[in-house]
Amino acid sequence: SIADRDVGKSYGMLKRCMVRARKHGEAMVWLRRTDDEAKALCQAWGNSKVKAIAESAHLSLDNFQKRGERILFRLNKDESWRPMIRYGGLSSASAFRDTDDPAEKILFLDEAFATPAKHNRYVGNEVEDCLDIFKSLRKGDCDIRLVLCGNRERHINLWHEYFGIEKEIIEEGTYR
Repeated sequence: SIADRDVGKSYGMLKRCMVRARKHGEAMVWLRRTDDEAKALCQAWGNSKVKAIAESAHLSLDNFQKRGERILFRLNKDESWRPMIRYGGLSSASAFRDTDDPAEKILFLDEAFATPAKHNRYVGNEVEDCLDIFKSLRKGDCDIRLVLCGNRERHINLWHEYFGIEKEIIEEGTYR
């Protein structure tokens, strides 16, 4: 989805992830453009925004544990920890090969649409790297969805360019 800043794209995905982890044991892969961006996002885990999202999902930070680039979840203290989020960068696409987990049902590329400067700093092809990760995680009959989000006011849509899709002009709101 392409939408204005601060309309809750990442917020909504994180809340959805928490609810799906609690109800169905599902997990997600949360991608950013680079490993540094992904690590920074993971390091921010537990901040006031995450705490508010957890509370809105009727959970507390005690239900989560950070291990490296992963966030684990359990509902009760007598349960074992299970995967909820795995953070990573498109720049490490090869590191995702053969790391599929049946619990991972969503591949989320956050900030997929960015300024020309951000895209120009990326070495490689963002779309092909993301599709490589998607293909690697979608083994056998595994059902995984790819979700792209970014900000409307500054987006360059490499996906439209890659697939030859004509860009639609949107005035306000969210484009899906």
